[in-house]
Amino acid sequence: MGTPEIPELIYKEIDLGIKFFLFDPENTRDSDRDRKHEGFFSSKVLHSGVIPPFGVDVEATTYYKPIGIEITPFNPDISYQFTEEDFYPDFKDQKCASLEEKQDNPQYLIESQSPLNLVVGLGQTDQEIFRLNAPVEAKRDFFGRLRLQLWFPEETFEAQAYQYNIEDAISNSSSIYFSDFYPTAFKDTLKATLQRENAAKSPKLFGNPLQLPSDEDKLSQIRAIFILAEESDSNIPRKE
Repeated sequence: MGTPEIPELIYKEIDLGIKFFLFDPENTRDSDRDRKHEGFFSSKVLHSGVIPPFGVDVEATTYYKPIGIEITPFNPDISYQFTEEDFYPDFKDQKCASLEEKQDNPQYLIESQSPLNLVVGLGQTDQEIFRLNAPVEAKRDFFGRLRLQLWFPEETFEAQAYQYNIEDAISNSSSIYFSDFYPTAFKDTLKATLQRENAAKSPKLFGNPLQLPSDEDKLSQIRAIFILAEESDSNIPRKE
């Protein structure tokens, strides 16, 4: 018998500022297009009313293994715990280095129960963002202010793309990714940090990978929203 074909996904239409289910049961499959990775995959099309619509790929896969610094929202007892000090670069580096030592601890891997690493990519082809019919400055402003928020039973998290990732997508052939998250309770703390560091540090450096259980019922509970931050909160400095 041959390998069964992977059914085509219906692209779910979503809108800026409107909540949606990250893994809608009618819009999710359990392997990627090439069957290279196991996990859960969902595809959307985001309508912003600011720039033309573009694709959004949601992936929770086994590609990355736990290393001890993950946010595990469905298993808070072992989740990375954020504090105000996490938004000081030296403290963050030391804390993560210490926790990553757990990657050699088999007990940690057994207890994590969160084998799927979440990555949300904008642009379903490498050049989609580059080819969007919109002025470069409009795209730079939009993606520099775009935030992804995720709602879980006990906490809400946010991610933003980092500057170089956005610039590469606009001028070359890459996509934009949201892969490092922080609790929304610390949004103002992160903003103050980036201002203090004169935007020299990427917001990516202060977030952590988010891992999820391989459980369709739990994944179907996750709600999400794309929002635009204020112009003054863009993570790409304005060009004079």
